[in-house]
Amino acid sequence: IDEKIDTGDILLKSEIDILSEDTAGDLHDRMMNVAAELCIKTVDGLDQGILTPRSQKNSNGTKEAKKIFKEDCILDFNASAQDVHNKIRGLSPYPAALWNTELNGKLAFVKVYKSEIGEITNKAVGSIETDNKRELSIACKDKMIKILELQAPTKRRLGVKDFLNGNKF
Repeated sequence: IDEKIDTGDILLKSEIDILSEDTAGDLHDRMMNVAAELCIKTVDGLDQGILTPRSQKNSNGTKEAKKIFKEDCILDFNASAQDVHNKIRGLSPYPAALWNTELNGKLAFVKVYKSEIGEITNKAVGSIETDNKRELSIACKDKMIKILELQAPTKRRLGVKDFLNGNKF
């Protein structure tokens, strides 16, 4: 164990696939099971004296993860729909991607938890397309991004249909 977080030597490691629709929360839950198995193997290996510590410094081209601040969570629809979708996936469920928009006549940071990539668009970046009943999409630089789950400030997380029942853009 080293003084800094995630700087100590590696005893064992395991790989896990990241599926195209995984969120950080989905991946966390799957990694939890893998980590439990790895923990048992590590304790057994230490007990048997068969593990050799390996440095993790810059192994396999990995980068050090930076701390996430609120500004890092704000969605930028000038990016591609794929980049916006991946940011939503990577920040869900916590701390959650933030959409800075006008909601019910007030500026608000709406948390976005789930999305999917929509059709190619020529609409202005950031344009909202909604029927105010079941669908909500936002124009990115190349395609629409469909919002599927979101949360207004001080409210609970909802699917888009329930969200639109009580909120208007």
